[in-house]
Amino acid sequence: MEYGFADNESDQQRLLYNWAALAEAVVRGTANYLNVPYSPPRFISYTVRRGDSLYSIARNFNTTIDKIKRDNNLTSNTIYPGQQLFIYR
Repeated sequence: MEYGFADNESDQQRLLYNWAALAEAVVRGTANYLNVPYSPPRFISYTVRRGDSLYSIARNFNTTIDKIKRDNNLTSNTIYPGQQLFIYR
């Protein structure tokens, strides 16, 4: 990454698939700086994007496909862009 924007495909993919970890690190750092207690959220809402799979989402959030399916009442591995999934911690 150079000049504040993703200048190649691999940088762009790393940012897209690590956004939750990056966001949580910013929140944790801010809480630490302000000297306030930090407690991670119990769940996040994730919007499925084109090209996502349950496998890639599970890997990104360090969980399992079965847990995502169970928590979202999914009966198959089929997901659609725009679909909201809850990822519980």
